[in-house]
This record gives sequence, structure tokens and C-alpha cells, in this order.
Amino acid sequence: MALEYGPVGLFVVGGIVFAIVALVIAYIIRPADTYDRKLIPYECGIIPSTAAWHRVRLGYYIIALLFLIFEVEAAFLFPWATVLRKLSGPAGWGLLPIAEMGIFLGILLLGLIYAWRKGDLQWN
Repeated sequence: MALEYGPVGLFVVGGIVFAIVALVIAYIIRPADTYDRKLIPYECGIIPSTAAWHRVRLGYYIIALLFLIFEVEAAFLFPWATVLRKLSGPAGWGLLPIAEMGIFLGILLLGLIYAWRKGDLQWN
């Protein structure tokens, strides 16, 4: 039984050894000079005007969440659209896939209307 997991164990040990060797080589060949300008939060050459940890408006977070929700839901439309002809054809299930997607899009539309009425889509 233990011989069956031999290749897996060898792969895990090889991965750990590779990671350790890579870190040691990177530690040896990296430049070690640290100076004050390199330690600022942004290394783009621009001196930051505020602290690195400042408050961000909650509106950014809500817009990002709404975008993420609707983007993920839109990703569900593509697989459905590719197999729609098979599902609703003569050998398929008829109008059931179209009705299911209609319900799905209706729920999304209700969510969009809710966010719109709540004022979450306003960029103040």
C-alpha cells in the first residue's frame, strides 16, 4: 500500500526541496543594499503625499462587490448559451432551459433594481 503513494511522496519532497533551493539561491544572489528611498511604501519614484494606511470610501467597496457579483453571474451565461441549441432542440427539454435562464436573469434584474433604488450605483 505504501508503494502506491511513493510517486506522490517523491513529488511532494521534490517540491519542498525545489522551493528551499530556490529561496536559498535568491537569498545568495540578491542585492543587499537597503536605503531610505527604497523603504517607502511605493517604489515608483513619487513621494507619497499621505500615509500608506488611509481610509478608503465605502462606496469603492460596494461598487467593487456589485461589479464582482454581476460579472460572475454574467460568466454563467456563456456555458448556457453554448449548449442552448442542444438543450432546447427537438431532443432536448423544450422551453425549460429558456425559462430557467429567464428566472435567473429576473433575479439578477431584481438585484440590480434593489441596488439602484438603494443608491449604491451613485458615484458621489
